Formats: sequence, structure tokens, C-alpha cells
Amino acid sequence: MVVRHFILAVGLSLLTLVVQAQWVEVIHEFTEWKVADDMAVTDSGYVYICGNENNFPFIVKLDSNGQVIWDKAYTDYYEPNSYFGYTRITALPDGGAVVAGSANYSDDTYLVQRIDANGNRLWQTRNLTGYTVGLKRDDNTILIHQNNVYLINYNDDDIWVSVLDLQSGDLIQDQKFSDEWCFFGEAIPFINNRWVIANPNQEVIYLDPELNIEKKSTNNHLRKIATATDNGYIGFDTIHIDPNGTFYSPYIEPIIVYYDTNWEEQAVHNFWPDTLTHAPDTLDMGFNSIVPLKNQGLLGIGTLRKGTQERIGYFAQINPDNASIVKDTLVHQIDAVRFLEANSGTAFAVGQIYSQSRLGVRVFKIHPETISFNTVFTATEDLKQTESVWRVYPNPTSNNFTLESEEQLDWIKIYDLTGKLIYTNNAPQFSNEIPLDQAGVYIVQVGGKNSISIQKMVRL
Repeated sequence: MVVRHFILAVGLSLLTLVVQAQWVEVIHEFTEWKVADDMAVTDSGYVYICGNENNFPFIVKLDSNGQVIWDKAYTDYYEPNSYFGYTRITALPDGGAVVAGSANYSDDTYLVQRIDANGNRLWQTRNLTGYTVGLKRDDNTILIHQNNVYLINYNDDDIWVSVLDLQSGDLIQDQKFSDEWCFFGEAIPFINNRWVIANPNQEVIYLDPELNIEKKSTNNHLRKIATATDNGYIGFDTIHIDPNGTFYSPYIEPIIVYYDTNWEEQAVHNFWPDTLTHAPDTLDMGFNSIVPLKNQGLLGIGTLRKGTQERIGYFAQINPDNASIVKDTLVHQIDAVRFLEANSGTAFAVGQIYSQSRLGVRVFKIHPETISFNTVFTATEDLKQTESVWRVYPNPTSNNFTLESEEQLDWIKIYDLTGKLIYTNNAPQFSNEIPLDQAGVYIVQVGGKNSISIQKMVRL
């Protein structure tokens, strides 16, 4: 047994050394029978992973170098012939997290709980209304806004939203949205005081904290909205086309789509990685996640499938100006790289290993290089889910506007209704005079450390 463990340790060490020489680094591998269903990164750079281990929900916490801080299985939910796992986790500013999961019990049990930084349970809530039964990995998410937890779940062609008090776990509100279908994923941008959610029925859905929704039509079946730009949005999906341009085929081609603020398509980039040979009969490739980084552009992860046997993990750094590949790499002996989170220019990803002998989890640390690009977008570091702390007054006015903020802002931009940028202040103060000579309706956009938000102004 000692010899076996030594051989395994040497093998993992060699693997780590090989990958470390590149920009994608393996920092830990779990050889237990673990299935990873989600991950999160705290503000201080700790990594949470949640999922199922031997039919129990588990959470593991690692530091930024891959060292395990603690690894806990929450065994008090066991029932015979049951399967219980955590399917979503969201990190909190205090270093703790909120997790949600489900089981195949007869009553379709689901669970939401808050833990502290040491994994101790602060509260738990089970079976609130039955609205959010059957939580699925890809079809639910946890959002945090102010002092509330928003559990959003897609089930039976409907979206269910449960709002809980962050401090107590008490149910505040439940609401059903019928005949909707959305991809939630790991990161939903919170921009202009509302979440932007991709709907594959050629729509996006705006959802605000008061549970009001607004739909916008798109030309594409989007999987996720990656980010907002200074004059629109960037989303992505995986489409099926054949070499003749006919929609749907045996192979998959990822796309990155640029939109203006009205969701009119500006550019579509069909994405075949530079490192791959185009082989439509044997190759599937798609993005599972794309995150925006302030100085490194876009970072994407995905899975490449050759035939029905081998699956290969894929990592790419992408220039946001034209969706060109800055660099990419393939990681073999991994079934899928599904989860990606970034923090201050460093990113972490989690891949799943399936084999006849074991289930394993591999944790990656990604070091994208700083690049030059012109596209201005909302980076992961800026997507904080907090309310606006600024105001414009008087509004309307026949004179100058005053913009005041409770915190230091990064920039102020003003657009007319045609989308033309007419005013920029890259060094704003807590109180700013804004001169506008022409009468009309304007959009002011403000960027700060906690949010990006907009407001309408009227010059009489």
C-alpha cells in the first residue's frame, strides 16, 4: 500500500511539473470518489468545490496554491438508497459560502445552507415550498444581493425564484415564471441593478432584485452572457453547423457573439481553436464558461471530444477585440473542464475525471498573460452584486447636472440615445458637475469598485 501511494504521488508530481511549465497549472487532484458540481473563489483567493462523495454532499476548501484547508462530507442527510449532493455554491465576503443541493428522496428534498469560513453550518433550510424541487447542476444558481439569497431554479419549463434572508435563511418571497427556459451557469452578470440571464429561445431575460423581468430578443441561442461592454454585451454558445452552412450537424462549433445595447447582433465569431485540426466527423468542441478579466481579456474553458471515447480539457485566452486566440492548451486524461472562476487576474478551474476505476477531481490554476486590447468591458472583478451608491440631480434640468457618489468612482460616461459617447471623466470626484449644452435624453454610465450602473438624464 505504501508503494502504491508512493507511485501515485510521483505520478501526480510529474503531471504537475509538466503542466506547470505552461500557463495552466494543476494544483491539486482528488483521487477519491468525488463528483464536482460547482466551485467558487473567495475575495481572498480561497477555492471552494462542492458536489457528491459516496452519496453524501461535500464541500472542500483549498488555498490559492491547492493546499486543502478542510474537506467535509455532510453525512447527516443520509437515507437508504438516496443520493444527495450540493449542486451550487456562492462565496460570501466574510469567507463563508451559501450552498444548495438536492436529493432523490421521495419528497424531492432540496437544501439551502450557509456555512462560515471553517465549514460550520450557520443555518439550513429544507423544502421551502416545493417550487425548487429537483435542483440540477446546469439549471439552477445562487445569487447574493444586499442581505438576500436568490435561489433560481429551472424545473418543468418554469423558472422558480426563492428569496431567503442571508442572516437567518427565512423565506421572504417565492415566485414562478411560467414557460421560461434559461441557462444559468456559474456567473450571471449583475449590471445596471439587474441580472442578465441567457435564454436559449433567442432571448435574454433581465431580472431585478424585486423579481421583475424584462425580455429582449436576440438572433442567437445563447448559453451565457459573458460580460457587458461599453456599448453592448458579449455572449457565447455552441452551435451545430455543417461545412455547407446548414444548421445542425454531428459536430459542434463554438461561437462568441457581440451585441449592442439593444441586443442587435454586431459580430459573430465562429471559433475553431488554432491548436486543433478541423475534423467534423470526429470532433466536438464547446465552451463551458467564459469569464472577462480586466487586463487579460477573455478566458474560456471547454471540452473537446474525439469520437465517443476520448475527452480532452481545453483552455483558451481570447482577445476581446476580435475573439482571436492569444494562447490555448489541451489537457488530456480529463473528462470535462466545467467550472471557471477568476479573481484579480488569476483564474481557477475544476475538471472531472471519469474512469472505470474511480471518479476524481482535478483543480487548475490559470495564469493568463497581460495583453493589449481596445474593447472596454465589465471585468469579473467589477461584477459585484451591490446596489448603486450614486445619484444625479436635478433631473430633469435646464442647466448642469450634479453627480454625487458615496464611494470613489472609476469613471463616468454619457451617451446620447444614438449610442454616441459625448462625455467621459476618467478621474471623477465624489461630487461632479456635468455640463450638457443640448436639450435631449441622455444615458449616464458609472463604473466603480462595486458595480456598473446606468441612469437616464433629461436636459430641458
